[in-house]
Amino acid sequence: MSKGKIFMSNRHIEAPFSSDSQLQEMKILNCSFRKIKYWDYPDSWFRHWCFYWNATEGAWIVSNGKKIDLTPDKVVLIPPFTPFASGMEQPFNHFYIHFYSPGILDRIRRTPVVLDADNAAETIPKMMKKKGIPLSLGIYALLFGFLAKVPPALCLQGTEESIDPRIRKVVNLMYEHINHPIDNHRFCRQAGLGINEFYDLFKKEMHRTPRQYLVMLRMEHASVLLRNSQHSIEEIAENCGYADRYHFSKAFRSYFGLPPAEFRKRHEP
Repeated sequence: MSKGKIFMSNRHIEAPFSSDSQLQEMKILNCSFRKIKYWDYPDSWFRHWCFYWNATEGAWIVSNGKKIDLTPDKVVLIPPFTPFASGMEQPFNHFYIHFYSPGILDRIRRTPVVLDADNAAETIPKMMKKKGIPLSLGIYALLFGFLAKVPPALCLQGTEESIDPRIRKVVNLMYEHINHPIDNHRFCRQAGLGINEFYDLFKKEMHRTPRQYLVMLRMEHASVLLRNSQHSIEEIAENCGYADRYHFSKAFRSYFGLPPAEFRKRHEP
């Protein structure tokens, strides 16, 4: 046997997995790489994850009082129920993935995760030229590659929860019935709490009332439909739980600072 030669051990190595560690029901909601002309959004508290990478400078997010510039050298992962606002000073080229993954990925603390972009500038444009299964596999590979780099310090331990399970149930109910009015007492029943206890816990977890949070969900849903569909404003109003275009437009302008038609125009290619 020559000196310096390394032989692999035949010792069996097994990595144990528990049911808690499984990635269950991951679903890609949206994925796009486009030039953005409007990105001044108030506080958002999504149920889903956001993956952001910008090919050009000019935009930022603010979370927990901290401003994070979105630049080509970094990727930002925003876990569910993390509050953040966004802004811009000039049009920019923006890549994003919105994805939902209950299970192990709910075990990440509610704070933006900033990672080195590595070779994203080369990988993402090439990936987005693909179609069908190769594109889908590329998106998942990209996500898992960066998710694997989340620092252990940001992973919850033991019985820690990113959000109270009772409030999570209520938020899921809001998503499922975004276009229907729901009596507040139903939220209380879903959470198994009295009305006052429910309101106090909801505001503690979400920093806003149930009504304010539901309005936010409807406005965010409307913004997605305005950007990515050909539905009329009347149809979008109905889809977001509003009786007519007038009340919807009034709520939209109050939330975003401009009417739905102007919002749609600013997001045209």
